Amino acid sequence: MARIPKDLLTLEGIERMLHARCRIMGKGTYRCTLKDSDGDIIFYLFDERRGKDHFDRKRCEQDGSRHHLIVFSQSEDRMTIDARIGSHNYHRAIDAGHGTEHGVELLHDALRHPSDLWGWHSFLERRDVIALLASHCEKGISALQGTLNTDDATRYVLQLLLLDHLVHRGHLCGRGPFQAVPGRSSHDAVPWSEQVARLIGLMAYPPHEAEAEMVPPLGPSILLGGAAPSTNIPDPFFYSAGDWSFFPLPVSRGELDVHVIAHVAEAILDQESRKTCGCFFTPQPLVTHMCWRTIVPCVVSMANGASATSYHGADEGLRSGDPAWLDAFTHALRNVRIVDPSCGNGHFLVEALSTLVRLHEALVDVHPQAAKDIDAPWHFIEHCICGVDISAMLVDMTRLRLRMKALCSTGELRDVGDRCHVGNGLLGTIRQDEDGRTSPSHTTYAGDGSVQGSMPHEWTKWHADVFSKRGGFDVVIGNPPYGKVKNLDLPRTEKRAISHIYRERFPTLKGNIEYSRLFLALSIELLREGGHCSLVVPSMVWGDSDTHELRTHYVRHVLSEVYHFPYETTRTIFGGAVLFEVSVFVGRLCSNNMDGTITFFPSISVPEIFSMRSIMGIDTTINNILSSSHLARLPLPVGGQGGHDILSYMSSFPRLSEMNMEIFVGKVDETLDREHLSAVPTEELLIAANHIKDWHVELDGLGSKRWVIRGEDVRARRLRHPIAGATTVGELMDGSPKIVGRQMAHRGEKKKLHFSLHYGHELLTNGVRVIVLPDASRDDYAFLLAVLNSCVANWVFSAYSLTFNVKPYELQDLPLPLPESYERTVIRTLVEHVLLAYELECDKKMRDFFVLLLDVVMTELFCLRRFVSDATYANYGSTIIPLVANHLDQLPFATIMERSRSYGAIRSMTRSKLVETHAAMYDDMELRNAVLRVLAHPWAKMFFQHHDRRARPFP
Repeated sequence: MARIPKDLLTLEGIERMLHARCRIMGKGTYRCTLKDSDGDIIFYLFDERRGKDHFDRKRCEQDGSRHHLIVFSQSEDRMTIDARIGSHNYHRAIDAGHGTEHGVELLHDALRHPSDLWGWHSFLERRDVIALLASHCEKGISALQGTLNTDDATRYVLQLLLLDHLVHRGHLCGRGPFQAVPGRSSHDAVPWSEQVARLIGLMAYPPHEAEAEMVPPLGPSILLGGAAPSTNIPDPFFYSAGDWSFFPLPVSRGELDVHVIAHVAEAILDQESRKTCGCFFTPQPLVTHMCWRTIVPCVVSMANGASATSYHGADEGLRSGDPAWLDAFTHALRNVRIVDPSCGNGHFLVEALSTLVRLHEALVDVHPQAAKDIDAPWHFIEHCICGVDISAMLVDMTRLRLRMKALCSTGELRDVGDRCHVGNGLLGTIRQDEDGRTSPSHTTYAGDGSVQGSMPHEWTKWHADVFSKRGGFDVVIGNPPYGKVKNLDLPRTEKRAISHIYRERFPTLKGNIEYSRLFLALSIELLREGGHCSLVVPSMVWGDSDTHELRTHYVRHVLSEVYHFPYETTRTIFGGAVLFEVSVFVGRLCSNNMDGTITFFPSISVPEIFSMRSIMGIDTTINNILSSSHLARLPLPVGGQGGHDILSYMSSFPRLSEMNMEIFVGKVDETLDREHLSAVPTEELLIAANHIKDWHVELDGLGSKRWVIRGEDVRARRLRHPIAGATTVGELMDGSPKIVGRQMAHRGEKKKLHFSLHYGHELLTNGVRVIVLPDASRDDYAFLLAVLNSCVANWVFSAYSLTFNVKPYELQDLPLPLPESYERTVIRTLVEHVLLAYELECDKKMRDFFVLLLDVVMTELFCLRRFVSDATYANYGSTIIPLVANHLDQLPFATIMERSRSYGAIRSMTRSKLVETHAAMYDDMELRNAVLRVLAHPWAKMFFQHHDRRARPFP
């Protein structure tokens, strides 16, 4: 946006600006109508200081019922903007004491770009525009296939969009009817859809076959740098700002702008190519927030380091009027170095440029000498920002957007080729050994482009001053590609070679090579000490075991803020392209951050995306994070300070990993062993994940049942490594009992752990997670089952689990209470009552009562120390376990579960005993009061409500 002259920073200045297009409705009230593609946009400007009687609110409401409506009003102390466009409502209030300029800018933007007032929502409203334009572009690319390769054809078609954009914005006016229909002025050009369709038709066919009017040929576009066919419009026209005016005609949603062109580029990028390179483009609100949270603090810290006085933020420093600090801030702003190592089509670099320009304008307002000897924004493009990407087309798009951004402010175009590079930023030289030789791991395949057909980006060659004089970049920012090397559409040998190269390059990474983790490791190498960074990454990197070493380094030395977007939010803001949770982190590289804190912003909703600066975070110490999880996993989804208090409390508990256990999955692969699966009954039933419910294995209910064909062949298979003393699948399945659970939770399911005790010898599929305890007693099995199925363990698991898989290390990281031997026996007996209630198909009310009672017992066992020390529970009294033990009798559990010969005879007797026990417990008033006392505690409420449990076993 062009800079607003000083005389417009008043209400009177706005009135003068609106005078040519507003109709006076009364003293202090103006009405303006702008035409739009799907209805008029009505603007009202109302000055409450001149009298409220003149504002026709009824007329305003009538306009709002028929048109899009925007109302600006100003009182003595604030400016207010209320608007409704389509189904979107907008409200903004700005304090007149320090926000009048911002309010004027909003008004100015609204008059120039009414559909852009809503930022990201404008792109949602223009999806049909983007889709239609993308279809035209695909036709043009197809028409050029015989002449140009796909990348060059794509660039050329995007050049056509750019030319159309320049004509509509007035940049090519006054020199001839270029791209305009003969006989019409360029301001009276045909709609863009007709224009682009006609131009693409001319590319493929002669004019009479394309049914398009003849126009002069197109000139060579230096803006995208593609291999466009030579034509006869002189190059200078592409540098001319012609009739560019301070207040050009407003942009309707039917007209192109540079942001729509960028979105079209994303739409026409080959889907397979996007999948291969993991390209997912970032919503604008995230980009804006990330740039603001990294670039501004970085410039301020650079100024503080060079000045005798330090300030907490840019606002405080600029208001101080301190000449020395303002000079230091000016120098820092001109010399900050920002890089996006996977820049894509330039979202982050364009926003970084906008951030630098806004800081410069704010600085000049209080320190006019800062405007000397600088040609902003071109100085920031040529000296402060740079980007790298493996896609030549996306690099061209980044160059285009940077040029267009600068053109809007200066009316001048320059070359920015050396600021955006095509190459693989993950390879090439970054550091050198102490003796000056290049490290071999940094020059792997240097210069031959062997890895995925991309050339390594030689960081020390292109950015020598950054690494030799500064030690690295000041800011690293971006949204790196997602995806694993093993999923590339390449031969297996080539994928192995690529993985080997990256493992050698980044030795801290384990397991499958994933691109976002590679860029996390790269960002540390690119940053100088004290540099700031912010990346969008899959949330799973904060919880998986393969990233343990790298994540620990980030926790200790980088992280300061983490923003978590749950699955529903991620799916919405990325338009369905990303089907997993993502997070944004902000950090600063320092040698020791152990005494610091990390601020979490958990479970951000879609509306909160547009006001991220106002979201309240939760502070957690780094020591607390490292002590709560031996893998340094981050509890992103936990909401509220109370949740982090619970995790801090449980950090002192031992872990399930201290138990002697073996964790594995069933040995029948549902994909590779299809020849052994049958839908027709055989002698052997196969147990799959859908058979496993809470506390029981349902073999007779609804759901797909599959049987095993030639089960003896499966049982004879040898295990890769002995498990619990077994060497074959058959020996492993014959072991009894086994704790079995689901390997994967359903999407949207709050409770992720579903385990039961299984005494059978049936084969299990690889969708079943199995736990065996070598040489363990019945008490040990029952206690572990009670822990796994408890609301407490499920709550902790959900706090750290960022995928739908139940991983062994996630189970091993769960807290483990340490009951006395007597308490273990009582818990075992109560667990057996629960299992028998399901096995004998008792009444649902009875089953639910036993399950909830056991859950309350486990909650008290986990939180007893907290309950006793809590001031509200000063007279806590006795625990629940002795009260429960008064009603429990030993039942023939093993006989029934193992289906021995006497099973039928004792079934009815055991069922009657369960009914009696349930009735006695239900009527025990002392037990009832103890249970309700536990459930009344805020922590217990959090556990039960998180999983939608009905935590009222008594009426």
